[in-house]
Amino acid sequence: MQASEPGETPYVQVTDDIKLTVWDRHEVELSMDGTLLQLIHGLEEKYKGLYAKDIFYENRALYLYDLMQGKGAEEIDKKMSTSLYDQIASA
Repeated sequence: MQASEPGETPYVQVTDDIKLTVWDRHEVELSMDGTLLQLIHGLEEKYKGLYAKDIFYENRALYLYDLMQGKGAEEIDKKMSTSLYDQIASA
């Protein structure tokens, strides 16, 4: 049995200006004092017409839209270095 080569990854046109695959990375520079809110605004500024629904770092959820609308809302404006980043770094 022989393994086959993977096929070409299909692109999805999400806005007039943005065409993505499921493997594309979406990166925004953010200082260690940055907040989730600043990250979300950076993504929305860089990728006009899109909004952040869920944000993951490796296998950890940093922001889940549905959860952040209620009890987790206070986390969105905390510095990454004092809240979520510490959790990621200690894993």
